Amino acid sequence: MIREILATHIIPKSTTVYRGFLEKKFCADIVSSYERLKKINNTGLRRDNLLNTERTDWNSHTDDVVNLVASEIVKGFGVMASYSRSEFGEIKFELTESWIAESQKDALVEPHDHGDNFYGINWSFVFYARLPEEKTSLVFFDPTHGKTSVSLSEGDFLIFPSDLFHYTDDTCEGRLIYSGNFFVKLC
Repeated sequence: MIREILATHIIPKSTTVYRGFLEKKFCADIVSSYERLKKINNTGLRRDNLLNTERTDWNSHTDDVVNLVASEIVKGFGVMASYSRSEFGEIKFELTESWIAESQKDALVEPHDHGDNFYGINWSFVFYARLPEEKTSLVFFDPTHGKTSVSLSEGDFLIFPSDLFHYTDDTCEGRLIYSGNFFVKLC
């Protein structure tokens, strides 16, 4: 399931970004789900930070197949953050929104964050389900320390604090990602 589990401080402040990997089966599940799910109008005044990108609505995780992939990603976060279990007891996760997006020609992901991160409980993820050019990157931006680029391959996922600014400037046509937001409940 999860081949690699890293918790690293890739930005020169104490921000932890978790990196993991899921098997090809999960990539295929997201690709087939994307083909099956309804897409939204992401153009004109309705456009979000995904330029020239087709995507699903914010509730992809309500699909049974997509929810299984989301569970694997969040389970990976639980394993990576397991040090908290001994201190706080059980950790529960609630996925609040998720979407699948496919880059079209000349696609761009503008700099953005996914909202506030009160007390470190709001997290975001991105899973790279299809990469026609084999590699892509996610650039994190901290106004004090500048940019940090993370190189990614198909099957990789990153989990990071929701308030961490990020963007991608090397998308390619056909790139398919699954992203979402969740919060952590310490029981």
